[in-house]
Amino acid sequence: MIIEGAVAHFIDYYSVLLDSLQVQLDSEKVLLEKNIELLNNTPKTINQKEAMNEALNTDNSINIIVMGNIINPNYTELELDIINIKQSINYIENTMSKYRLFIGELEAKQSEVERYYKTGEFDEFNSNFIRATRSNLYLASQPVAPSRKTSPNNTLNVIVGILIGGVIAVLFAIIKDIWFTKK
Repeated sequence: MIIEGAVAHFIDYYSVLLDSLQVQLDSEKVLLEKNIELLNNTPKTINQKEAMNEALNTDNSINIIVMGNIINPNYTELELDIINIKQSINYIENTMSKYRLFIGELEAKQSEVERYYKTGEFDEFNSNFIRATRSNLYLASQPVAPSRKTSPNNTLNVIVGILIGGVIAVLFAIIKDIWFTKK
């Protein structure tokens, strides 16, 4: 039966998607833990005085401007990465819950198919599936026939063909006159 094959196919399809999302979720959670640990070990600001002392000891340069403490760009980038990872985890978890819902609905349909095989009550089985398919299909508006032909535009094609043919004929005549005339 077609319905049985379709239900089994989509249960397998969503199960595979669910498994792959679970692997992706696990890797995102591990990455989140590593980034949080790295964020905790990264200083929030950079002390310019210490950087100046280090530069003076190694470079012997005198023209340095000291501004005090500045925000560490690595720290802000780690914070941004953590926010992106949390959003990704949230999206994956929402998608997984949606797929679990789909699998639950498909398993309910699969149990209806199995009940049909056991009882043989085709009328109830048929009406449930027809009702489900008819309620999901609708037209947003009635189709409208076009008022005129959109393509090809025969008149324009003939005019363009005549112009291109004339240009090629004139070029051929000029080339023949230049190359094949006796001097």
